[in-house]
Amino acid sequence: MPNATANKRVTRRLLEVFEHGRLEEIDTLVDPGFINHEAPPGSPQGPEGLRQTITWLRGLWGPMQAEIQDEICEADKVVARVVMHGHHLGEFLGHAPTGKEYAAKQIHIWRLNNGKAVEHWSVRDDLGQAPAARPHRKLNMSARASIPPDKLILLRGEQTDGALSVIESTMPPHAPGPPLHKHDFHEAFYVLDGELTIQVEDELHPVGRGELAIAPRNVPHTLANQHDAPTRFLIICTPAGFERQLARRAAAEAGTEPPDWMLQPTPAVTHVGPRIGAPYQTQHE
Repeated sequence: MPNATANKRVTRRLLEVFEHGRLEEIDTLVDPGFINHEAPPGSPQGPEGLRQTITWLRGLWGPMQAEIQDEICEADKVVARVVMHGHHLGEFLGHAPTGKEYAAKQIHIWRLNNGKAVEHWSVRDDLGQAPAARPHRKLNMSARASIPPDKLILLRGEQTDGALSVIESTMPPHAPGPPLHKHDFHEAFYVLDGELTIQVEDELHPVGRGELAIAPRNVPHTLANQHDAPTRFLIICTPAGFERQLARRAAAEAGTEPPDWMLQPTPAVTHVGPRIGAPYQTQHE
């Protein structure tokens, strides 16, 4: 079985290389067949490719310090929500160096085997680092799957050996959300814009931009947007499978034939209480 503590130690050391620049450590942390799914097309992979990427980024932003906000370990995966700090030292998207400090919010997903990283994905506010640039996230385009207009699958279970999925969702103002429910997988909510109200068992928690809430498996929970503006957020599920349920529902509403990946088994969701602020009338799955 993978050792969660050891895996976290490896991924933390990888993030530290961005700060201290000791590139020789990469060979002890990264598998020779390492794949960085965020590398531009045609870029080298493996340890040498990661060394080139880190060298390029340090030329743009100097020593980059990763402030770890949250970590989730499941099977052979580590998910880290970080704030990356640095200074604008190189030309970026046509903007001359300013020397100004920046702080960019990022989510990194690593798959490890035998104590070394073998794959990497991320969701980052890349263009938001450029002065006067409109914020935009760089996404792994091969992982994207359009479902409803308010949801986007960024990472499917088929791409992570079933370990986790990542879904971007938007909730309109004053949306009540689903009834109180539970399921046999962990679920995390990371707010990109706006604010959510998350209920876990009997407690309500406001979750604002850049904050994370976690609903452990089989613990009753729900969410709502009780504010005047829409909320955009990520849903991280581990293990994966819930994204198929959302995609199948959207395909049925659109009258389209679902692809094979949508037809794979999905975890059961059991309703155990009312929506936030509403009386409970029926119990169903």
